[in-house]
Amino acid sequence: MDGQYCETYVKRGVLTKHKVIRALIWLVALAAFVAGWLLIGPYGFIPCIVIVLVGVFISPSFNVDYEYVYVDGQIDFDRITSGEKRKTMLRLDLDGIEMMAPLSSHRLDSFKNAPGLVKHDFSSQKPDAVLYGIAYTEGDKRNLVVFEPGEEMLALATRKSPRKVFKD
Repeated sequence: MDGQYCETYVKRGVLTKHKVIRALIWLVALAAFVAGWLLIGPYGFIPCIVIVLVGVFISPSFNVDYEYVYVDGQIDFDRITSGEKRKTMLRLDLDGIEMMAPLSSHRLDSFKNAPGLVKHDFSSQKPDAVLYGIAYTEGDKRNLVVFEPGEEMLALATRKSPRKVFKD
């Protein structure tokens, strides 16, 4: 074992669709309160409370961060929800991948345009992010992992698999 270790933490921005969902939850709660008060009377706030509680439990799931952990030629992609719950989403061994290159590289074109491509996006969704892609095949499915590795992770991956990792 080489004993190589590196981790990169990426904070995903709040997506527009999540902002819209939050706004809709609060609008529905307000509408339920007004309608309940006018139609039912003093107990009309009960539907509003239920909707607000649903919103309170759903809203934190929109706060997602990613952590990439490189250990001895293996990369783990973890999703961290609300800063508390961690789940390993994918584990890849560099020996089993076909290539790793910048997402804008022509080397990944055959994967990006493949029919039935399964895309795993573990990026921050920010427009100025430097994105890389890992292309691998699992069974008969072609997969593309989109992520933002740090310089140290790129150096370790290049050292492990120099013919599979490209920086162009």
